[in-house]
Amino acid sequence: MSQNVKNRDPERLSFIGLLLFIAAIAIPISFYFLQSKIQPSGAALSVEQPTAIFEQSKIEFARREILPKPEFGQQYTNIQLIPSESGNGLDILAADALAGRVVRLRRTDAGPWEREILNEDWELPVPAHITPVDLDQDGDLDFVVSCIGGIQPTNDLVGRVVWLENNSGKYTSHDLLNEVRRVTDAQCGDFDGDGDIDLVVAVFGGILQGQILWLQNNGSQEFTDHEIMNASGTIHVPVEDFDGDGDLDFAAIVSQEEEQVWLFENLGDGFSNAKRHLIFSSWNFDLGTAGMEAVDLDQDGDKDLLLAIGDNLELINNSPQPCHGVKWLENKGDWKFEDRQIATIGGVYGVSPADLDGDGDIDVAAVTMFNDWAQEGAASVLWLENDGQQNFETWQIASDPIQLATVACGDINNDGSQDIVTGSLHFRRPFDRFGSVDAFMNQAGASQ
Repeated sequence: MSQNVKNRDPERLSFIGLLLFIAAIAIPISFYFLQSKIQPSGAALSVEQPTAIFEQSKIEFARREILPKPEFGQQYTNIQLIPSESGNGLDILAADALAGRVVRLRRTDAGPWEREILNEDWELPVPAHITPVDLDQDGDLDFVVSCIGGIQPTNDLVGRVVWLENNSGKYTSHDLLNEVRRVTDAQCGDFDGDGDIDLVVAVFGGILQGQILWLQNNGSQEFTDHEIMNASGTIHVPVEDFDGDGDLDFAAIVSQEEEQVWLFENLGDGFSNAKRHLIFSSWNFDLGTAGMEAVDLDQDGDKDLLLAIGDNLELINNSPQPCHGVKWLENKGDWKFEDRQIATIGGVYGVSPADLDGDGDIDVAAVTMFNDWAQEGAASVLWLENDGQQNFETWQIASDPIQLATVACGDINNDGSQDIVTGSLHFRRPFDRFGSVDAFMNQAGASQ
């Protein structure tokens, strides 16, 4: 090998070196202008940072620590609100990734929230999402838990979908899907019209491998899996009748190789032959889509989508970007959606729609993982006020705790106003301003 190098023409080597040098400069510059000039959706990359601090909310929200503030960080990956068995407001479901458990929190008149661990029989491998559903249709509420297996990227087969079967208030764990890569979401519905409950599953995967699956219920909760799409990075798969034809479709947000949102049209027989519709795509591969919720934001009778944008967990320095914030994908009919940025906020990781000011339109709560925490007072909990015409003003609720990954809205104390519940996911520096499961009680209600 060394002899071959010695025999090469030095002038030719210099010319090749010059070409490589020019290419090393030209390719990144060309890519930057490609993103800036022709990307269909999503802002171009920029060194500028968005606003970190906003005007304080005109509605007062009082923070309540539902679970004690930890000495060290917690990792709550999902919050869900479900009706209380007592009829006293709402209970909170929290996915505790560190402990591998699903926790149900019940409000008591005495003050502290009563805590119940639902999966006492088995530690879950990093639960990422909880779906309340009566899977066996026996009249009580079960839970389907998506398990990612690990926060860090891996191609190992660590993902699972677990059914927590409700047996008179005691829960038994059943594997519905295992030996797959990391699973981030599983949503339910009778997709093939045969009377039982099926699932669609987001297998986020690792660096390259991932897929979207339809788990078809063959009766007695026995499932056959069908691959609908092969793509890594699928986060959420909300189920709705997006075209109003009477059967259930679903959306999928894909964030790894591409930044895209797909809709899968049910042709009446499930998803064996589902028709795909690409409704959003961005040339900005660092856009950072982090989550998606289905909601009729403009209340025109069809389902829209809200995108949380702010994920840069793969970076060592998780700085906010001007493309971060909240997007509204408005359903225009005939599988056409129009995207619009309704708020620019650094590091948004979760959104939840609710009428927070009680004026009859749909507002949006948002939480951030990666705001500029070096700035004192940087917002972690916010709400976007809808003026009734889908124009939104951003209000800051709190700057503590920080690093929030999940949010849900509901009237948890039964006072007539919508409260906000958040979950902390402490993963990177700064290791301070810790939270756990916290509620921000809407003071517009009649009583607390």
